[in-house]
Amino acid sequence: MVLRLKNILEEGAWDKDMKTSSEARRLKNITSRDNFKKSPFQYFFNPFVRGPLSHLTNEAYDGISTILYKIAKNKDSDKIKSFKDLKVELDKELKKLEIDNNPWEKDIRALIKGIKLINKTIENIKDDHFMNWLINPFVKGNMNAVVNHNRLEDLSLKTLKYSKLEKEASDIKIEKLRNIQHKRTLDILPKTLAK
Repeated sequence: MVLRLKNILEEGAWDKDMKTSSEARRLKNITSRDNFKKSPFQYFFNPFVRGPLSHLTNEAYDGISTILYKIAKNKDSDKIKSFKDLKVELDKELKKLEIDNNPWEKDIRALIKGIKLINKTIENIKDDHFMNWLINPFVKGNMNAVVNHNRLEDLSLKTLKYSKLEKEASDIKIEKLRNIQHKRTLDILPKTLAK
């Protein structure tokens, strides 16, 4: 059993999953840290912005998972990107979107970037380590990809409805919203009819 666990870790799927998950958490922590410094009122009292409870829990979990990754990772595995490197990447993306100091927008964009990062890694694991993707409980698989897809749709709906940065005409926004909602209805319909 121990030997099989060692083989699973050495195959690299776990390493990729842990690294990406940590980086996605760090992206959220970067925006939380930034909101704490620049918009403390929003950070503490706005229920739509990640506040101290979720932020501090995430920071603690990041610390523990980083230590675990350093201990158990493959010798060839990459390091988890530092907060500084990830902040530079996120800042570039936020500048493109012209986000100035809106805590909610930054939170949403960090979440989207993190989910896309995880989805890319899940696809990579599926291609390179199919059995790990399929049966390894320590590696994200198809169920995570489905959940992430739904989360991305939810975030897209939120940004289309509430973002001040969506510069598209309202009829295009409405069409995009309808497309997502229509697709969801079609996904639910067979389950409803089966009952």
